[in-house]
Amino acid sequence: MFFHRIGAPIEQDVFVFGGNAPTDFPGVSVSDDDRWLVMTNWRGWSASDVYLFNRGSEDERRVAPTEAHQATPVVVGEDHKTSGTVAGGVLYLSSDKDAPKSRILSVDAAAVLAGEATPSVLIPEAASPIEDWEIVGDQLVIHYVEDVRSQLRIFSRQGEPQGEITLPTRGSVTGLSGLSDGHKLAFGFSSFLRAPSALQYDLNTGSLLIADVIDPGLDLSQYSLTVERVRSADGTMVPVQIVHRSDLERDGNQRVLLTAYGGFNISLLPSFRRNALYWLEQGGVYAVANLRGGSEFGEAWHRDGNLENKDHVFEDMEAVIRWFTSSGISSPERIAITGGSNGGLLMGAMITRAPDTFRAAATYVGLYDMVRYHHFPPAELWISEYGSADNPEQFPFIYAYSPYHRIQPATAYPAVLIETADHDSRVFWGHSTKFAARLQEANTSEHPIYFYMERQVGHGAGTRLSDTVRRYARMYSFVESQLAATPQ
Repeated sequence: MFFHRIGAPIEQDVFVFGGNAPTDFPGVSVSDDDRWLVMTNWRGWSASDVYLFNRGSEDERRVAPTEAHQATPVVVGEDHKTSGTVAGGVLYLSSDKDAPKSRILSVDAAAVLAGEATPSVLIPEAASPIEDWEIVGDQLVIHYVEDVRSQLRIFSRQGEPQGEITLPTRGSVTGLSGLSDGHKLAFGFSSFLRAPSALQYDLNTGSLLIADVIDPGLDLSQYSLTVERVRSADGTMVPVQIVHRSDLERDGNQRVLLTAYGGFNISLLPSFRRNALYWLEQGGVYAVANLRGGSEFGEAWHRDGNLENKDHVFEDMEAVIRWFTSSGISSPERIAITGGSNGGLLMGAMITRAPDTFRAAATYVGLYDMVRYHHFPPAELWISEYGSADNPEQFPFIYAYSPYHRIQPATAYPAVLIETADHDSRVFWGHSTKFAARLQEANTSEHPIYFYMERQVGHGAGTRLSDTVRRYARMYSFVESQLAATPQ
């Protein structure tokens, strides 16, 4: 992080703060009065350091920082996630230390610099994990994840409950935004069956304005969203969000498209996915599994699905796939699964772990050779999530689930579509070429193993709409061709 004066040559920028290691992710929050900076240095997906920087008076802020302006450590070296911001001279922190679902702490910012105070609990840990939060005027709005959906609760700056904001339906909130001297909160909202909307809530009057952003172009009232709980191998109950026609029949013949991710503290909440509407129009069932490794139930849920616990993610997914058959909704010949990146690793694990439980898998920009993944930059960033095969203690569990190494010769595999991109700067495309070639060599079924490489396309972010449309067209063409036959 550098101090830059607008109009000045960048060579004159003054270094202010940086991460301690190449794999660190530094970020900054600036107080509304421009005086305070809170630097959060993320060390992977389970730990962070927090530093406080005082820019001084308005006159002092007009000049570049000097050695007199040093960042003061607030939280350093702990195996927990902490981040924060300053409002009204008070440092507010969100932390999962001694609170896996996170809580809010507060402390006078000037007292922290003077070494005279430590943060105290303002809002204790609740039954639901904190996903996000924002300071608006004299109140805090906290985004909780309750039962795999967003909930917004309001608190005073003294931590007293002030009620909650009623959301339109079971869905997901994005982008909380407000001013510490204002009274309006803006955020986005959507669900599987509700197109994205822009919402504004007035904390003074309690009024909620909703501006629809997208016309879905489809009558969504004929569909329903239900949430099922599936028992995993160790007894853990795994939520599955299922979108389907309201008159769904459990006749064992429904075509199911199941997706999941299971990693990196990412929550899969109900959100609008236009491509899924096509599948619904064709009479299909669209499902999202909330596996361990995400953050739907806090940091404990995440850690129960990473490093040596990564196999829990695959157990969860296998249980969900099998449930679609045992529940009477579908059968293996009518089930397809799909995922990308870390979700591609999940697809590879299912293809090699439970190939007889589904008919087709569409997998994108995935990791499949977990023994060597970290040798291809920037994959060293993910060692905190997966571990490293160079570590003798971690090699056994990595090798045990690595999809490339689990492929067995002379084995009947389901139909597979493996896609990658020649400009993927995140996951090396060699994962996909190796995995596809070995699967093609080993497969004894009549089901195809397809490989496709996108040209002039990367990992996903910034992909052109036309390329995205073509990718979904390929995927649905593949899935429909494999699930076309009615089981006997």
